[in-house]
Amino acid sequence: MNKEKIFIFSIAYNCGKVVNKMLDSFHKHHDQQIYIFGTKKDFESITPNKNNILIKLDSDYILRGLFLNGHLGTSYLWAKVLKREFGNYDYVIQIDSDVIFRTESLNTIIEKFVDGYDLIGPRRPYKTLRNNHSNLSENLLKSLPDVVSTYIIGVNINKIKDYPFEVLHQMIVGYYNPLQFPTIDFFDPVSFDILNNQGKIFYLDINEYGSSDENGESKNDFEQLNKTFDCGYKLIHFAGIGSGMNFYYNGNGNVPPTYAEWAKKRFALYLKIFYNEELDVEYNYTESELIKNYLKL
Repeated sequence: MNKEKIFIFSIAYNCGKVVNKMLDSFHKHHDQQIYIFGTKKDFESITPNKNNILIKLDSDYILRGLFLNGHLGTSYLWAKVLKREFGNYDYVIQIDSDVIFRTESLNTIIEKFVDGYDLIGPRRPYKTLRNNHSNLSENLLKSLPDVVSTYIIGVNINKIKDYPFEVLHQMIVGYYNPLQFPTIDFFDPVSFDILNNQGKIFYLDINEYGSSDENGESKNDFEQLNKTFDCGYKLIHFAGIGSGMNFYYNGNGNVPPTYAEWAKKRFALYLKIFYNEELDVEYNYTESELIKNYLKL
């Protein structure tokens, strides 16, 4: 597959110190260009690399306001990518800023694009979800296919209907589903749109990429970590670290306090592991030791 047809990106907005560790591990195992969205301050924290393409967003005042409202900023950038504002590509691979790679991890996604798959990522269960979502009936859950998590995801954008930008923005953040049923998480309405347009889905191996299996269980060879994080042979995904950094230094904005406090604790854990710095926020010492052993730090 022509490399120019694949757009690989990560969002570093207000979390340069976090994305730096992801990029260090990415470049150790991949010789591919990656686009990074952030600010001048974010980029000051990033180790220079010939394969980094930095897209500075300091002058985008709309984006600055959206990042005060949880994932609205992230979904705004996603919408720009899916609308091909950064090139003439057909496929995108997104990597969360708080992923750490242990080995090469993109070839499987690219191979599955070649094989005709349109949505590729770790499994996000619907069929076996324990229903603590009041707007989702058990019958609805059983009728829906599993989709994928977005911490590492491949998407064929030709399988997404040509929605207006603002509609796509609302779909990505999970506020609107044109198929008229409720969804669980970020990007799910877009995933269901792809499947509704006869897109093919491929679930990445739980032992390699973490997350859940077809039974909605987190059991794999790293179960102790995969229960709390997303952990496999190829990578670990911390979840909430970039948000936690943003909340710690810039305030909670308009997000629920419980989520903000959880994210800040995750950031404190991450900062201790990778920078040996401590915040005035508690973190789980046992988890930090398990992760250091897993990553051989």
